[in-house]
Amino acid sequence: MNSRKIIQLVVFLALGGFLVWFSVKDLNTEERALIWSSIKGVNVWALLVMFAIGTLSHVARAIRWKIIAGEEHQSLTYADYFFSIMAGYLANLALPRLGEVTRCGLLARYRKADFSRLFGTVVFERLFDVICLGIVFLLALAFEYKVFYPYAEEHVMAPLKKMLSPAILVALVSGIAIAVAMALYLLRKTTRSEHPLLALLNRFLNGLTGVMALKKPGAFFFWTVVIWLLYWGGLVAGFYAVQPLQELNWTTGFPLLIGSSLAMIVVQGGIGSFPYFISQILALYAIAKPPAIAYGWVCWLLQTLVVLLWGFLAFLYFALNKTKDETAVTR
Repeated sequence: MNSRKIIQLVVFLALGGFLVWFSVKDLNTEERALIWSSIKGVNVWALLVMFAIGTLSHVARAIRWKIIAGEEHQSLTYADYFFSIMAGYLANLALPRLGEVTRCGLLARYRKADFSRLFGTVVFERLFDVICLGIVFLLALAFEYKVFYPYAEEHVMAPLKKMLSPAILVALVSGIAIAVAMALYLLRKTTRSEHPLLALLNRFLNGLTGVMALKKPGAFFFWTVVIWLLYWGGLVAGFYAVQPLQELNWTTGFPLLIGSSLAMIVVQGGIGSFPYFISQILALYAIAKPPAIAYGWVCWLLQTLVVLLWGFLAFLYFALNKTKDETAVTR
């Protein structure tokens, strides 16, 4: 691990630690005890449902990835995609953005898959997730307008209005258009190139833009909806784990999904940031800080447990299920 990655890891951990301290610094001893008692008193059945939903969301993502990867990777099974994703999430807990490389690297090493093309599909996945997050934001505004809109107006839309002047918007749109045009141009120019670097670039661009020629676009959108419904469902199931939250409406899950997604972006893995962002959203619904923080920690711990368990099994899966070529090489 080089010094740059070490510094990056330390910065993320420090930010997470700061948010942990910041979220509880104003609580008295009784309120801190209430957080712990709320965590200890969680509904075990709700936790099991949350664990199952968390696992199924990753299974759905694996199915969608296989659809995106296309016929060139037909030999890869759903299990290959699922376990590579879980190994990637586990790697992300150790080092930010390592997961994307890890999941493609495992399939390249143990299944002889095309790393560059797979990495292109992962980049597309991430870009598409941003669009999905925007749709969830609109759903949060639609279903929780009275509560969420004033908060979104003050903390999201007002800052964006200040930042995005007409000139900046034109520049952004122009930049995106130029980037797409360049990608298509490079894809065409490098198709028959024999230069190793250009051939590598071509495979990456094929993975990134190959989604435009999906054989099953309906299945792609279906599983995308399933993924985000499961994310939402996991948060709603958490309402039944922590006592004071059981009275919340299910549509409250949409603002919480926004908060949890932002928490994962701010701090890799969401440590510290997840309960902080969640408690800020729940404050809009007059939920006291101790149970709100407890709920945030319960949701984060369950998600992390899913990653730790399946991530560990993922490396075991690939170690015990090598291709014949890989086995021959490692003898």
